[in-house]
Amino acid sequence: MKLGIKPATYLVAIVSALSVLNAVPVSASSSIIASGYCGESHNRKLEGAELKEYLGDDYNYYAENYPEILENYNVEEYGDNLQWRLDDEGTLTISGNGMMYSFFYMADGQGGGPEMSPPWAGNASESTNYSELIKKVVIEDGVTSIGCCAFSICPNLESISIADSVVIIESRAFWGTKWLYNQPDGMIYINNCAYKWKGSIPQNTEIIIRDGTDYICPSCFIPCVSYLNTQTGEQMYFENYQEFNLDNISKIAIPDTVLDLQIVRDWKWYQEQPDGLVRFENSIVGYKGNVNNLEELNIKDGILGISSNAFGSYWEPYDKCTNLKSAVIPDSVRYIGSCAFAGLPNLKSITILNPNCLIFDGSQGAIWNEVGNYSYNEFKYSGTIYGYTNSTAQAYAEKHGYQFESLGLEPLTGDVTMDGDVGLKDAVILARAIAGNIEMSVEFRKKADMNADGNINDADLTVLLRRLAGLDWQ
Repeated sequence: MKLGIKPATYLVAIVSALSVLNAVPVSASSSIIASGYCGESHNRKLEGAELKEYLGDDYNYYAENYPEILENYNVEEYGDNLQWRLDDEGTLTISGNGMMYSFFYMADGQGGGPEMSPPWAGNASESTNYSELIKKVVIEDGVTSIGCCAFSICPNLESISIADSVVIIESRAFWGTKWLYNQPDGMIYINNCAYKWKGSIPQNTEIIIRDGTDYICPSCFIPCVSYLNTQTGEQMYFENYQEFNLDNISKIAIPDTVLDLQIVRDWKWYQEQPDGLVRFENSIVGYKGNVNNLEELNIKDGILGISSNAFGSYWEPYDKCTNLKSAVIPDSVRYIGSCAFAGLPNLKSITILNPNCLIFDGSQGAIWNEVGNYSYNEFKYSGTIYGYTNSTAQAYAEKHGYQFESLGLEPLTGDVTMDGDVGLKDAVILARAIAGNIEMSVEFRKKADMNADGNINDADLTVLLRRLAGLDWQ
């Protein structure tokens, strides 16, 4: 097929257009009234005067009775991978790269302490509560998750704009907001996430999750109940766990693109599955039966996700594969869920072959042997994580102080011609394959999946062209 223009000219035109489209206008009329960090958690050790000030009167008590605690006292803080800023028009903008902190603030004022509430709600580091000023939330490209209870304390939130990069939306993220109240009954979607079923579930209800859905929120089917806000006189929606009952659902159809299917462990279907590795569509749900039998895990290629609590657990609602020693995760896996390999004392080796695999790094982690003795959210792992240089596996290991061993540089993504180089020829071949003129082999698809979403389409060609032009190269 002849385009009538030179490929190089086409490349320049595409990249120029993309650069214009990606330009984000900034309002000159608004001004920032507050800002800070809200990224995935990390621990910082306190010592000396700072530790004394932090503990106050409790310092002397610990010094006399538990001096070993003071030797390794850590506090949990928001990560600087995400930043938030609130302007005087009520727009809260969150930017950066990676996951958001998993908050524990409950909309009714109960739940975690002030350190665990969103920073825009007032906490140990931010004394002013801005939550009632927030009318609009903008999540920019690069952010991959919205934390638990993130905006459940924002009663005046009416509008949201969420970038396509957001894959995970945790429970209670939009509790008690005007935005949730204004949504129609039925399944509420945010991007490719099935966030919440709103309203009652009549008997014999059939639920069909729409095609392309990547994630189902863990509390998706916890009923949303309307309450009267006695301060404002307005109706607000909150989850009512006492009314949680899936008996009225006669059928749920889930597409094979969903990455985390922890939710199906509450279904009768799961209990009826034979012992062993339980798979639902393209995700690993868990290991059923005598969990002590599993010592080595080699997941077959083609699996897209490993669900939360698949083999481990933090709160131990499920049996853990405590004898598991090693795990090999193929490059088809795009997501490893919360506590998927948590609390496994004998796990010494885990190999992650997808250099861009999203590893859940919220408050409960994904891979660890035990929790540190004296610090909340301090995980310990005595084994080794294997992965490619500059991969998400390496970043996860280094953040938590785990041992990491490199498998070398990652295979050259975009090299669809498999000649050891990535160039304009690869872009032309990829364009022809997307148009249906070239049959794509399994290896071709792996090289062509530039955005690691499991699909080969124009989005992959766009990423390849941008990289060839020197934009967004990582």
